Amino acid sequence: TQSGAEVAYKIISQDALSNVAAVSRAEREIKQLMRVRSPKVATIIDCGKGPDERLYVAMELCEGHSLEHLLRGGAVTLDKAKAIVGQIGQALLEAQKVGVVHRDVAPKNVLIATSGDVKVINFAVAKPISDKVAGVAAYLSPEQAQGRPVDQRSNTYSLAAILYHLLTGEPPFQGSSPEAVLDLHVSSPPLAPSQRRPEANLSPEVDRVILK
Repeated sequence: TQSGAEVAYKIISQDALSNVAAVSRAEREIKQLMRVRSPKVATIIDCGKGPDERLYVAMELCEGHSLEHLLRGGAVTLDKAKAIVGQIGQALLEAQKVGVVHRDVAPKNVLIATSGDVKVINFAVAKPISDKVAGVAAYLSPEQAQGRPVDQRSNTYSLAAILYHLLTGEPPFQGSSPEAVLDLHVSSPPLAPSQRRPEANLSPEVDRVILK
């Protein structure tokens, strides 16, 4: 325990860490995140390896439902979407200050408390889609879809995909398989949010910002 705080423990799945390099990177990034003191990022208290060499992480016990849960109810208002995405953006910037880029910016990794406060979790590990690609296909940047290196620009793309989903009730691309969705991220421009959901009366400025 730390000052009596409630702590959540997580054992990182071996499926998410396919080789020694991936384990080393995840452990390094988790330790870097321990320096982050932001209310928008779940506080990392400790990390290490157990007797079986599996990586574990201890973090603050966060309250709230995932953004994924919220999205099951459909689109939200522009003001609510901006409030959520703005807080996610703050979390990503705080992590960037210690040299960490989130590799899986997706609704399942965003927790929303009843107060509306947001916490971003699961920075260092993303579930593999293939040997080269990991994350949630609906929100991955084109460079991630191609298995290329990522930086904060990839997070910006994923954040826009989340904003698109919040405002339209659907992610920018959908397909019969994760691989099909990845191909669309690389090869197809998304339909403007105002065209996807005309009844929302989204402005040309909203379209411009999200599509950029």
